[in-house]
Amino acid sequence: MAGQERSALFVIDVEIPPSQGIRFAGVFLVSACGVVVLLPLLYMIGAERSPAIVIGVAIAGTILTILVLLASQRTTKQRRRTLHQLARRNRIDACGTYIAEQLAEANGKDLIRSALEILIANGHYGACLRFRKTGSRLPDPSPPLEVSFPPVLLDEADIGFTRFAEGILGRADRIAESGSEAREEWALARRVRRNLAVNALGWGMRFLVGVQLILAVLESFEASRIDWRLVIWLAILFTGLFASETGILGKRHWFILPGGLLLRTPSRIPTRSSLALFDRRESALSLTESRLGSWTLCVANTVTIESTQVTSREADVLLRAWRSPLPPPPVEKLVDFT
Repeated sequence: MAGQERSALFVIDVEIPPSQGIRFAGVFLVSACGVVVLLPLLYMIGAERSPAIVIGVAIAGTILTILVLLASQRTTKQRRRTLHQLARRNRIDACGTYIAEQLAEANGKDLIRSALEILIANGHYGACLRFRKTGSRLPDPSPPLEVSFPPVLLDEADIGFTRFAEGILGRADRIAESGSEAREEWALARRVRRNLAVNALGWGMRFLVGVQLILAVLESFEASRIDWRLVIWLAILFTGLFASETGILGKRHWFILPGGLLLRTPSRIPTRSSLALFDRRESALSLTESRLGSWTLCVANTVTIESTQVTSREADVLLRAWRSPLPPPPVEKLVDFT
């Protein structure tokens, strides 16, 4: 019980060590792609001359893929057994350290979801884990909020969240994070900045979109008409910059509460939504740094597991609200959000 109480009061803050091995997912992807690419190529080059080579490559590729999958499944089961043992012994700190070590080699999302399931199954409600990248200079988690407040949309681009964050963060924190008074910042600029931070597309994909957009503009200019590819790449750019999970085009909305989180998703009835309340007293939460300024939030209770991307500022405010000693309001009092 002591371990459960400690996990509910403190953030288990762990640094992810650098990877020292080869990820099974990468090996599987390379082997599968190799089979898909080599088979047609070999068939075109010399199927009539050496069909045995084509058959041999196909068999070898299939065997390699199966072996990689079996090894991956075995490793996954071993990780779950280890986490179960640590959780049963109330060694939440050791759980956090073990997860961080495995994150360098495993599929992060699947591993985190399994870990939260195991913590919940062993009664470690309120567990709060934060996984930082190597060399990340992050301050210690801010103290928990001890005052009641209405549900706040977890979206740094929303003016309501901005004002709420400014009310609980010191002026030095605001200047360090945004460089200016956020309430004076244009709403569209806040949306673009947030999407650039949490967008699933990495810098390589952004570079590719930029190059393709420039080429489409040049082709349209030379042809003296709008090329259809320009329209497509502009749509992709617009979606990446201005759309979001919680924005105008979004469907899922996260709200922070004292001692909990609220997820609102559309229901079959267009005018209503379904609510999922994650009460800290019956849930577990993790934050994993995916890249500078972006975190993967994963939260679980006895019913479901959900995840989303948040900014560093959103993660800080979320941690303060999550660890609040005050209980969240019951779902019955949140009917206005449906």
